[in-house]
Amino acid sequence: MDDNPLAPPAFFHSAEPIRPRSKVPRNKVPGVCLGFCQSVSVPHVAKRTGLSVKTVRELYKAIRALLLEPRYRKWHALDRLPIYEFTNGKRIEKEIWRAFGECYSDDECFRNYRYGKRSSRQCRNCPAQQSDLLQAILTPEIVDMMLQRIDTIRAYYQVLLGLSREKGQDQTELFRQRAYHVEIILTAQKASMRIDNGVVQPDMLARGPMTLNELWLTILHHIEERGKL
Repeated sequence: MDDNPLAPPAFFHSAEPIRPRSKVPRNKVPGVCLGFCQSVSVPHVAKRTGLSVKTVRELYKAIRALLLEPRYRKWHALDRLPIYEFTNGKRIEKEIWRAFGECYSDDECFRNYRYGKRSSRQCRNCPAQQSDLLQAILTPEIVDMMLQRIDTIRAYYQVLLGLSREKGQDQTELFRQRAYHVEIILTAQKASMRIDNGVVQPDMLARGPMTLNELWLTILHHIEERGKL
């Protein structure tokens, strides 16, 4: 093992493009992946790597899409929810992503609650509440958990990453990808905590199971296997 925990695989030592007709050299990708794992904003990573904001935004989205694959299951349990105990679990799963994806994309609903126009976080027109399929299984506790997750994802993308809307993206798939992304990063952060001058914070240099460092290397090896990003 390399003594440097942030030493990328040899594949990324090259200035060859990361995919055909791309202007992004391979040796820039580890830095972008590092920012992705550290929850660094797109503009800041662009400045740090010398790439454009648009390029870093697209690379973040490409990295995020990788997280849906089975090798990242150790960092989340989103495909092992209790709904699979039902005979129509797969159908229920699709409806959950659809209903709460619609909720997530409704910025006006969130603003009404945030600015005190509504006392309850869940509105009367909540898509989950109106779904016949979900009525029998969604308890108030589950709904509260999903709404908290929605607010966490919203804050993570807007405040930390500096990203909001993604034009042309299906709202169900967008919510699903963002949910996986945030869940995986937050889980890796918890496994990487250290105390520095009395402040608890994630350490990118910490090695071990499920750490940010392991996640970073897993993403890089995944890209290397594919031969592109």
